[in-house]
Amino acid sequence: MMNSKLHEQRLVAVLVKKEIININYEIDEKFFHLKHITTLDIVKGIDENPRLLAPAIVLLVHYPRIINQFALLPEDIVETVVQLRKGNKQGSDCRYEKYSKLFQLCQFSSDKRVKGVNKKVRKNYRLDPEIEAKLQKLLETGKFLNETEIIEKAIESFASEEASP
Repeated sequence: MMNSKLHEQRLVAVLVKKEIININYEIDEKFFHLKHITTLDIVKGIDENPRLLAPAIVLLVHYPRIINQFALLPEDIVETVVQLRKGNKQGSDCRYEKYSKLFQLCQFSSDKRVKGVNKKVRKNYRLDPEIEAKLQKLLETGKFLNETEIIEKAIESFASEEASP
């Protein structure tokens, strides 16, 4: 019989593997092979670390087949996940997590599809005024939608040049 800490570690390992959360400590390698988790992992993991409730719900919305016994989860979690999967903007709160926050964390698009968890990361850079002027000229040509696209294409072309000898 596993203790609660092991269930928490199994849940955290799956959340990290699916890129739902980032952590600043190492996870035991024996947990990275997990493709499924049990109901007990979720229940005991949340009991051990209550901050894992919201990421666990996001995991169940994005990856419904990660758990084999979905119906055996606590009723409040099942109800919330079902409502989120339907794309309902309003629903009942799950324990101490507001439904609106959970809906936002699941990142639904306007046509109710679930966006991927690999979203773009916002970065800020200080550019030389000359480089900024060049960016504006490239943008005015109409070939690019925005500055981000210009920078992404430049980095991709630079990386492909570096890769080919």
